Amino acid sequence: MGKPASRIPELIRDWAEIAAEVLADSGVGKERSQELGLQVVRRVCEAYAGQQFYMPVWLAMRITERDRKIATEVASGRSPDAVAKTYQLHLTTVYAICRRVAAAELAERQQTLFADD
Repeated sequence: MGKPASRIPELIRDWAEIAAEVLADSGVGKERSQELGLQVVRRVCEAYAGQQFYMPVWLAMRITERDRKIATEVASGRSPDAVAKTYQLHLTTVYAICRRVAAAELAERQQTLFADD
């Protein structure tokens, strides 16, 4: 039998719950998803035990198809005002979307520059 839940560090419990939610959303039964979620997090802990690391924001995941389309329209020369009206957004929101998409695309390009081959 494993450790009682109260002895598992909070961060690890949180990650196990997140993994269990994903599994449950995918159709795995509740009890089995909790068991598998804990196993996944246990493996992550074994792989990174004792290390401190920075958890990056996964910008590319947060960029929606709509946001990419908005940025593409603006980059191809369409007026940001017209784009804002089309999508019923404030002009500053359109500019923020364009900056976020550009940052995500830059991050993706930089990863390939420094990837271990």
